[in-house]
Amino acid sequence: MPESNHISPRRLIAVASAAWLLLTSDVGLAASPAIIAVRTSPSPTHTRLTIESSTPLKFKQLLLANPNRLVIDVEGVQLNNPLKSIGSQISSNDPLVHSARVSRPTPKTARLVLDLKTEVKPQVFALKPDAKFKNRLVVDLFPTHAHNDPLLALLVDDNKGRFEFVDPPASEPAHPKLAKASIVHTPVKPH
Repeated sequence: MPESNHISPRRLIAVASAAWLLLTSDVGLAASPAIIAVRTSPSPTHTRLTIESSTPLKFKQLLLANPNRLVIDVEGVQLNNPLKSIGSQISSNDPLVHSARVSRPTPKTARLVLDLKTEVKPQVFALKPDAKFKNRLVVDLFPTHAHNDPLLALLVDDNKGRFEFVDPPASEPAHPKLAKASIVHTPVKPH
């Protein structure tokens, strides 16, 4: 019986289906990074966004003006739920970030866009796994024009508002170095 190089339609469909399943399954995507978590932590001095992934991330950043935006393209990641939820991670009282969104400009790139309230100096860097954390892409945003005293902002952030600044009473003589303000301890109410 002569051999035939002809592939039956059933066999072709089976091979195509197996290839599609391999490409879209966890097994087929094992080499591509998976986003595990997205966290934000705004403070009076800066805002930090952390993207945790199963493997190191390759990224490019671009800072745009009018309107102010930070664009970060991450190669080879899937748009999974943690990454898609980036918009809900931004608090309305964040001092620097107005909103965030993610899209897919190319089949192999996820684009993260941070809409900014003001001009910022971004510092974007990768961290290797450490203790309970996996690979991380960290985005630190610092205001270009800081209106507050950075040391005062750190003190307030470090003490989580447990101290307030008040003028000393006029009847008490103020020490020359403390004439502008004094620190009064205010008990913290449990939430």
